[in-house]
Amino acid sequence: MGVCAKCHGLQGQGDYGPNIQTNGLLVQPAGLRTLLVNGQNRIAPISSYMPPVAIGWTDKQFAALNIYLKRNIYKGSSSGG
Repeated sequence: MGVCAKCHGLQGQGDYGPNIQTNGLLVQPAGLRTLLVNGQNRIAPISSYMPPVAIGWTDKQFAALNIYLKRNIYKGSSSGG
């Protein structure tokens, strides 16, 4: 919450960063991990810049984040497969 909410709002509704509530990446653990560890668009355009915020996180921290996002933030539709 402390890392994401700074830019995306307490409920993922957007603030400084974009609204992430319906972003399917939130329920894709591997993709989310890559984004959080590597960041995105570290060079121009700055408008879509996201810093790497999870460098050094443990597997346990990522697992806890995945659970938290699914329970409290993600408002998108479930994949019916």
